Amino acid sequence: KFNYKFVWPRDEKWGGANPNSSTGWDGLVHDLLTRYIDISTVHFSINAAREKSIDFSVPFMQVGLAVVVKAEVDSSNEVFFLQPFDPDVWYCVILSAFLITIIVCVYNKISPYSLYGRKMH
Repeated sequence: KFNYKFVWPRDEKWGGANPNSSTGWDGLVHDLLTRYIDISTVHFSINAAREKSIDFSVPFMQVGLAVVVKAEVDSSNEVFFLQPFDPDVWYCVILSAFLITIIVCVYNKISPYSLYGRKMH
């Protein structure tokens, strides 16, 4: 028969380093080291400092931890899409669009298949 009792940590902490404690830890780690509890079934991060003080079983699940930090806030730039190219490239693109528009209009005027060309013939 296996008897068990669920208890909360006496100081309501999970187990961080505490140099003022007799064991150097607080929370569940302190309770384990002082033998107030025999076993702990809680999600502990296994780190080198805790491994020096308490024994861990083989973890049944690995969880990747991530660190989230606030990104640098850049000033808003309304023309960010223009930055990949030099201004000279953009001038050429605008000039090309203007010239192509003129060429298409002239071609439309002289072509016999356009609306204006049908009126002439």
